[in-house]
Formats: sequence, structure tokens, C-alpha cells
Amino acid sequence: MPSERAPQRKTKAKVPKPPRGSGLNPSGEPATGQLHIPTEQPRMSQFNFDVHAASGGVPTPISSVSTSLYGWSMQDADFDGRFPHGQYYGPSSSEGLQGSSFEPLPQGSSHNFPLSTPLQGTGTSTSASEMTLIQRWARQGKQRGEPDERCHLRHGNSESLPSAVEDSTSQSETSSTPQPTRIKLSDDIIGQSMKTATQLVTRELFGEQAMAVDKAAKKIMLNKVIWDSVPRCFAPNATFENFISSKHRKDVANALSSTRGKFAEFARKGVFHAYRLFPPLHIAAPAVTYRKRLIEKIARDGDGLVFMHVYSFDQVEIRAKFQNSFIMSNVIRFVWHGSHQEFLGETEEQQIENLKFMWALAGAATFGSLDEQFEVKVKVDGFGGMGPNRKFLYILSAMNNLSGDERVQFHNFLRYMLVIGPSQAPS
Repeated sequence: MPSERAPQRKTKAKVPKPPRGSGLNPSGEPATGQLHIPTEQPRMSQFNFDVHAASGGVPTPISSVSTSLYGWSMQDADFDGRFPHGQYYGPSSSEGLQGSSFEPLPQGSSHNFPLSTPLQGTGTSTSASEMTLIQRWARQGKQRGEPDERCHLRHGNSESLPSAVEDSTSQSETSSTPQPTRIKLSDDIIGQSMKTATQLVTRELFGEQAMAVDKAAKKIMLNKVIWDSVPRCFAPNATFENFISSKHRKDVANALSSTRGKFAEFARKGVFHAYRLFPPLHIAAPAVTYRKRLIEKIARDGDGLVFMHVYSFDQVEIRAKFQNSFIMSNVIRFVWHGSHQEFLGETEEQQIENLKFMWALAGAATFGSLDEQFEVKVKVDGFGGMGPNRKFLYILSAMNNLSGDERVQFHNFLRYMLVIGPSQAPS
């Protein structure tokens, strides 16, 4: 009996096509091209290194099943395709494949392999796109001058840098030539730099600009102190956007004035006793009259520098120039007791020269305190301005114009201070 069903047409079942380039079905690329598709290349697992292998970069067979033939000891190998002693080891080594020949390169020679080219015989590769991206990251980091995580601040500050700097200009990722980049410092780094500058400015007291009053010269000096306080952990040729404002300079100038004022503070407290500005018990002269007469002899008559020397009180006879014990105490208190000896310098010659500036500062401060005592009612003046500056420069000139014997005696006295001064440093 013939079937009532109509004949059915056989059709092929539809199978979803895998993604292009998967290798399961033709990907649309020529057969020869599929062999070079980066995603189709076998890669060596990063966990197949033999930790017990001897150093030297020599391949050692591993027993575990993996996509690579050998485990590599990378302790002495770099990542530019060069291995110790200039030798290149491939799987043709006699330890790996039997019947193969291997000949190392001569001692001291090297062979550079393109990072985007697979090492022959290893079955491993790094695609060109990946290496280009890695190199681009490294290059851009150097061009931006980003701080190293190990970067520390200057002047013994062991605190690590505050976070990041912000790049003020964008740079083309495809550019192969480094372009100069102006770096905008972050608020954290600027704050740390200003904190350092208020301490670093003390070094200016150990030079001729200690009492500077010229606005232009003072501005240059303050700017230099601030820039020198920026942490040095950027690229050598890095340039920065100027962040220094008048307020920044004012803050550093106030710190300098406050530190310099310690000389005047010490002199003001001790000058009355040190120079015996009071009449002896057996003299009936009024205290103000006696004080003014004595100050006139030691600070106004002649060159006006007797107060800085060793002299007799009765006849004001000079015994040794620039060796007054009160001024010496002021210098020692500031340099060593105040923990500023780092600015003296490293060599003895530098230390002697810088101690002269300390003597001139202490002398100018002492003169100012004596001048305050010269009035009927003692007044307190600030230690700054044209008057103290002229006195400071005048004292420096007098010390530089000492005769040969006087200069030798003065330098020997400064060496004596270098010996006894550290005994006053706080523990």
C-alpha cells in the first residue's frame, strides 16, 4: 500500500559558525596567513620556571606537561634577548633535543633579538602590539618626569613624596622623539616644598646676603631658595610651571627674618650684663649717664668696633681683635645649639669663612642692642633695614682688612670655636 505521506527532502543541520580567527573553522584568512595570527600562537606559561635550576640562563627540561619544551632560569638573564656571557640558548641545546648541534656565541659577544619576534624553537612570542604598548608606557613615564616611588626629599627628609604630579601638556602617544614637558606640581608637593624652603633659607645667613635689603636681589635670592626646595626626583631636564607667588616669597622672607632675629634676641637679653652697663657700687654717677658714656666709648668712638674685641674696661685698651666672648657665645648658640651647623660647610676653610658671616651678624645684632641702651628709655628695634645692613657689611670689611698677624690670630680663634662649639649641640 503506497504511503500517504509526501516524500520529505533531506536537509543539512545548520551549525553555528565559530568566531572568525578561532581556528575551528576557516576564518576567512588564507591558510598560510592563519599560521601567523598572534592569538593562534602557542605561548609559554609564566609558571613553568624551574626554581631549582642553576643560574646562568641555561634551559632545563621539565617533566610537567605544558605548552613549552623547557623551563628557563631567568635570574641572570635580561629581557632584551641577551643572556649571560653573550650566549644564546635555544632548544637545539644538547640537553634538550638529542642529535642536535649547539654552538654558543663567543665570550663577551651579544645578540639582540627583536622583542616582537619569537625566539626560534621555543614556541613563545610577544606580539608586536603588546610590546609597543609596554614600551609606550615606559617612555611616557620618563617623558612626564613622574616621581619614582623610592624618591625622597632633600636635606635628610626621609618622608616619601606626596602623590602625583599633574601633566600640564598632553603628548602624542605615537611620537618616537621625546618632547620637552612642563610639569605642574601638585598642591601637596608645593606645600612640602614651601615647608622645606622656610628651613633652607637659613643658609642665606651664612653669606653676604644675610642682611640684604635690595628688593631685586632679595627677590632673586628667595626664588632660588624656593626652587632649590623642590624635591629632586624628576627627570634631569624636567621643567616646571612657575608656581611661586608673592605670598610664597613673603612666607620665606618672614622665616628668614625670624631666624635672623635670634641673634638680636640673645644680644638684647645679655648685653646689659656682658658689657657692664651699670655703675659700680662705689661710683655715684647716675645709671643712665654712666651707661651712655660707656656705650659711646666702645661702640661709637674710633671705628665703633671696640665692643667686638677683647679690651680692658678701665682704659678701653684692645688686647685681641674680634675675640669677644659674648659675641662668641651668640655665634655658638645659633650654630650648634640651634642645630644649624650643616650650613657651615664640609672643609675647615669653608667653615672658617662662614663663621665670619656669623660673627658679622652677631656683631651687628650686639651693636643694635647697645644702641637701644644708649637712649634714656630703652627701646626695642627690629633687626633689619638699612642700619643693621650697613653695620654688617662694615664689620665684614674690617675683618677682611686685618693685618697679617691679626688675621692669623683671628683664624686660630675661629678654629678654637670649631672645637668647642659642638659641645653645645643638643643631644
